[in-house]
Amino acid sequence: MSHILKIIRRRATVTHDANLAVWRLGQHGRGAASTATAPEQTVQDRAVRRFDEIPGPKGLPFIGTALDYSLLGRFPIHTKMANSTIERYKTYGKIYREKIGPQEMVFVCDPKDIETVFRSDGRHPERPIPQAIATYRRLRKKPLGVALLNGEEWFRVRSSVNKDMMRPKAVGAYAGLQDEVSRELIGLIRGVVRKGETAGQVPDFTKLLYKWGLDSLSLVVLGKRIGCLTLDQLPEDSDAQQMIGAVNDFFLGFAKLQMSLPLYKYISTPGWKNFERAMDTISSVAEKMIGEKLGELRQMEEPPEEADFLTNLLSREDMTLDEATLMAVDLLNGAIDSTAHTLVFNLFCLAKNPEAQQKLRGDHGSNSTGTAHRRQCVKQDALSSSCGQGDIQDLSDCPEHCTNPYP
Repeated sequence: MSHILKIIRRRATVTHDANLAVWRLGQHGRGAASTATAPEQTVQDRAVRRFDEIPGPKGLPFIGTALDYSLLGRFPIHTKMANSTIERYKTYGKIYREKIGPQEMVFVCDPKDIETVFRSDGRHPERPIPQAIATYRRLRKKPLGVALLNGEEWFRVRSSVNKDMMRPKAVGAYAGLQDEVSRELIGLIRGVVRKGETAGQVPDFTKLLYKWGLDSLSLVVLGKRIGCLTLDQLPEDSDAQQMIGAVNDFFLGFAKLQMSLPLYKYISTPGWKNFERAMDTISSVAEKMIGEKLGELRQMEEPPEEADFLTNLLSREDMTLDEATLMAVDLLNGAIDSTAHTLVFNLFCLAKNPEAQQKLRGDHGSNSTGTAHRRQCVKQDALSSSCGQGDIQDLSDCPEHCTNPYP
């Protein structure tokens, strides 16, 4: 019996538990400096400005501009938070500074500058840990997960799965299957438009993309589709609908907790209870799906000719079972949020730029210039919409001067 199948059987028990690239100022009030990569050299050669010279809105003592994001503020967090970024950008420029509650942040709005931030992570990035998620996972005695790790621990977990997540050959193995899901999505959209009953619009389009993302990523994580791509409303008690609803509740609750005083660390506030409930649902549904996959693997007398992502993940000796399971849970989570929202941003940008649409329509996939254009569209959109990914850089150990000039 193969080494993989032995490890899978040994690990067969899975327990079930019931808007911008941001640099955060550290507690010493100092600015940012990072090891220069090639794209950064031109930035560092320019005149350096002091951190306290960065423009931004003036807030109140202790709470900063937090009131702007309250229910009675100009940018309520659950409805108009993105509008603050647009207004701040127009008022203060491509890089501005804002203190929201206890957090001092620098917002980077130019895709080129955002790329510089991403490229300056280094081998062992250090990023502030989202305390609400960390608190939940510690209470549930779960590992923090790769998204919350830093330094050497982050590198250990991430490098372990890079082979299966980042190499073109590994990714390409799922391209054909995922293409089928995407074509099915296109067929549903065409069917709605051709009926002519909705003036060319698809009702609840974003929710449809959530289903597409979950069905696409389940092919990678679980080795099969979960069958949720439909225009019909999913049953409320279905795994897919529970997962989609919980992920949306999670991000809304997380934003509220992140922008408020961390009272949840000491008392169970209503906001914390909602957040906790959403996290419990995400974990239980995803772990149930993964447990079913493990059950299938246990019944196999011989290992598959080509091990899929989850099989490879669970067979790694440099990761614990809990770490491997959490990695799979986070990927399913990201299918609904990151994957679907990135596609929404891409489609929105194309809708706002008819000339780009025309260029893509004329390429039909065979023209090398067209292929490069499509890649550039995706790259620019990923950079511009990186608020959805929340790239956060820790500035606590940086010198007094900020090496990133602002307009």
